[in-house]
Amino acid sequence: MSSKSFKLDLKKAKEIVETLHSQYKTGKSLFEKHRPPDYAPPPGMIAGSKGHALYLTYIFTLEQDGDPSALWKKATELYKETPWFFDAEHILTRGDEGLSKALVKLGVSDVNTSLQRWRELSKILLENYSGDPRNLPKVPEPALRKAIREILGTNEDRQIHRYLQLMTTNKLLKTKDLENLGIFVDRNVAIYTLYTGVLRLDSEQFEGFLDRDPILSLTRKAWNESLAAIGVPPWELDDAIHIVSSKFCPKKKCLLCPVYEQCERGFSLEVDGNKVRLGGIKAAELYTASFCSRCGRDLPKGSRFCDGCGSEILKEGPS
Repeated sequence: MSSKSFKLDLKKAKEIVETLHSQYKTGKSLFEKHRPPDYAPPPGMIAGSKGHALYLTYIFTLEQDGDPSALWKKATELYKETPWFFDAEHILTRGDEGLSKALVKLGVSDVNTSLQRWRELSKILLENYSGDPRNLPKVPEPALRKAIREILGTNEDRQIHRYLQLMTTNKLLKTKDLENLGIFVDRNVAIYTLYTGVLRLDSEQFEGFLDRDPILSLTRKAWNESLAAIGVPPWELDDAIHIVSSKFCPKKKCLLCPVYEQCERGFSLEVDGNKVRLGGIKAAELYTASFCSRCGRDLPKGSRFCDGCGSEILKEGPS
């Protein structure tokens, strides 16, 4: 089906971006215990240089091994002590003891696995890219993602996307296809965009897929235009929306969501994998109930879901 089945509420998208980003950066509400990583190059490092590309690449490969915020902070200290350390040939040929000490300083959870990952990364960089990540092929984005998957040693699309964001933003990589380097849109983010009313059904019903157009392209458009409007780096909103959409939307924990008051759901939504079926307000009108008919829990005024069992509160049809 075409994009005519939907309308974008870009004003609401911008409001949500501002709310989420503010709370994310200041550690409020849901993000109280979350500390965003600082990807800025350490003092003394030349931005855009080979050393910058190597530093970012080596540390980024370790993000999955611990707290990213603590990792990048410790990486800055390690660079101050040994600015010569992040070099492909040096890491490939250095003894295990020296590399292990560095990895311990960085606080990784599995030193041996991280050491092996660094060795393999160094070998690929030296054999294929003259030891410089900036020499990754200047090819369309799909082929570039394949090369990045090899050097990072991961199949996690979100990690590959984040690396591309960081490298291109820092002018360390160029790609011929930049339109998809905004926030990473997965199944949860697409559902979140529908729940909030940023992407609204403009017809009686819709059947399609969360990972295909029109939902995929419209979801990207909504958040990317909002990012551009307020000048927020894409990875910062990426983190915030990923946390909310993965922790709350699937479990219907709406009352804990930092944008609960801005969320709308005047429609029915059925999801099976990436398949989605939407119905208009006539198909499932929402109403205000005082308690959940399934578990008996009291409901705050205006609740669309029970925060206890997650049941959707639907208006009863005419008798």
